[in-house]
Amino acid sequence: MRRPASLLSPSVAPSARATRVLAAAMYTALHVSVAGCSPEPLDPSAGVPDAAPQDVPTPSLIDAGGPAPDAAAPITVAHVPVDGAFPGDLKLILGDGAVIDTDALRIDGVEYAGEPGDPVVFDAWPQSRNGPEMAVLHVGDFGIEDGVVQVRGGRPLVIIAAREIVLAGALDAGARGATPGPGGFAPGEGPGAGADGQHAGDNQDGGGGGGGHGSAGGDGGTATSQGVVAPGGPGGGTTGVAAIDILQGGSGGGLGAAIESDLGECPPSLGGAGGGAVQLTAFDRIRIEADGAVLAGGGGGLGGTSGLACAPAAGGGGGGGGGAIYLQAPIVLHRGLLAAGGGGGGSGGDLGESSPGSDGLADVVAAPGGSQTFDVGHAGGCGDAAVVECIRSGAIGAGNGGGGGGGAGRIAVAAGPGRYDVQDGRASPSVNVISE
Repeated sequence: MRRPASLLSPSVAPSARATRVLAAAMYTALHVSVAGCSPEPLDPSAGVPDAAPQDVPTPSLIDAGGPAPDAAAPITVAHVPVDGAFPGDLKLILGDGAVIDTDALRIDGVEYAGEPGDPVVFDAWPQSRNGPEMAVLHVGDFGIEDGVVQVRGGRPLVIIAAREIVLAGALDAGARGATPGPGGFAPGEGPGAGADGQHAGDNQDGGGGGGGHGSAGGDGGTATSQGVVAPGGPGGGTTGVAAIDILQGGSGGGLGAAIESDLGECPPSLGGAGGGAVQLTAFDRIRIEADGAVLAGGGGGLGGTSGLACAPAAGGGGGGGGGAIYLQAPIVLHRGLLAAGGGGGGSGGDLGESSPGSDGLADVVAAPGGSQTFDVGHAGGCGDAAVVECIRSGAIGAGNGGGGGGGAGRIAVAAGPGRYDVQDGRASPSVNVISE
């Protein structure tokens, strides 16, 4: 006898890109009441039995073999208050194109409301310190089998797994231009926000400063001509600590200055937003495979506004600061990529054209700033990263200065002594290792 399918799955049936297996419920469903027979309890962490119902797909990525964790958490979950630091029983695997929404508390449109003891719960909890409220996903195991899973919304994301987290694809919490990553700050906002560029004279416009986080943002380019000086905005300073005691993302870049012409007032160029914040906590281990990644790059600053009313345009926006990545498990195996670089600054505009800075890259190299535009639209600075072979400040010159590049974010790994195994993994910026 087996339970109806509705009792073996969440509120919707599993999709091809989100395989959901209720391990504990499935094993309970296989228990039968036979007169004179009292079967021994089955270990929910063992492999899926041969007699498993065919309408419950077997996950292709994560093997939950091995003993189940003790009832008490083997580690103290960082940032989350004790009442919210519980795992679930669900083995949840996502694939390319899946979306985790930290505002709506939905995964691919599915809501997982619940309480401790339920197979999977996705809810909101205050941070144990004075950080922003967090979206917390409670599961048995979590994995990404391929491609990119996007994380959106205003809250930082925390995933708590009873056993293992395995990433063979990317978990992307980066900013997109002026749109923050989850827990990141909007342009011009945050404790390390870049300052706005200034306007002077008829058409001199400074670039916005880059947003800061783990490192300072680059300064916006100053525009100067015939003794008229329009200062670029200073880059934002460093914020937080290397151990990431507060889980929040990067700060936003400053605005590029804009002119007022006879044809109207031009809007300022938006800076890039701050990268998001992600925490992965597993009571057994975390595995970042060769094609796996956690991304929290800052957004690229926009190019100087341009057009008929804005000729010769405006200064570029500063890049956003990179976000935060926090991994916590007794064992962390890292073969892939952890990246939280800053976004590039936008170029100044000229003759109706400009170019934005790049968002923080899925790489260890710096995100480039917007390129020089004709004669007076000066280049944006590059974002900070592990490998920087470019100028981080916006370019200076007559006309319209470039935006400064965003500062790098922060990455911390809390693992058992000697149990952070890099195994050819790459990181940008460098990882702060915390022994537990």
